[in-house]
Amino acid sequence: QAFVEGDFADLVTGKVVFPEFGEQHIADDLDLILPPRIPLYFGFDFGRTPVCLIATMTKGGRLIVLDEIVGADISIKTLVDDHIEPVLNMDYKAAHIDGAWGDPAGLIKTQGVEVSPYDVLMQSGIPIEDPGGGNKLGPRLEAVKQRLTSLDSMGYPKLQISSNCKYLLAALKHDYVYETIRGGNGAVRDVPTKSHEGWVSDLCDALQYLCLGLSYNSSYAPRKFRKSVRKQLV
Repeated sequence: QAFVEGDFADLVTGKVVFPEFGEQHIADDLDLILPPRIPLYFGFDFGRTPVCLIATMTKGGRLIVLDEIVGADISIKTLVDDHIEPVLNMDYKAAHIDGAWGDPAGLIKTQGVEVSPYDVLMQSGIPIEDPGGGNKLGPRLEAVKQRLTSLDSMGYPKLQISSNCKYLLAALKHDYVYETIRGGNGAVRDVPTKSHEGWVSDLCDALQYLCLGLSYNSSYAPRKFRKSVRKQLV
């Protein structure tokens, strides 16, 4: 389409990490009618391009990623204060936070201040935890693949992404890849590309932490401090 017909097309420069992903995994944002008091689950990745995914879970077991929040050259504190809290207070005022997971490296305090990204989120009322799995890539990828290839009790895929999440969708479709090795006769690298352009790897990592955290906590119980969480965020 691109090389022969001269049309614009998405070009994949390697092997996509999630070939299981398809149009059935995209939920039209305009068709998503959700009750106000929904449970929310967060996935985070840190660094100077921090990101947050906001998702909910249906009674049938379908995880729907509703929003992506991205930052460029900012701290996690700025992401929370200037980007996450306004979205929560505008679109999810009656919702409750049931779980949050992120890069375990976020447990480490920085050299400049005695506070870690996990500390910042906890102080902001977001009950983040280590998703488990020792931060190994295999379990993280498998957690996403299991949801992509499974159906909930209503016959929907167990993972859907709102059409509102344009960067995450682009990453899953064609940007998050195992890059082709030059001169390798079509061989690809054994780890996905680490690209912060378009928040590709950041968002895909956040999705992995979200799915892995939920898989390790499949019978996740509401937290005793749920009310205080919403009191701080609203």
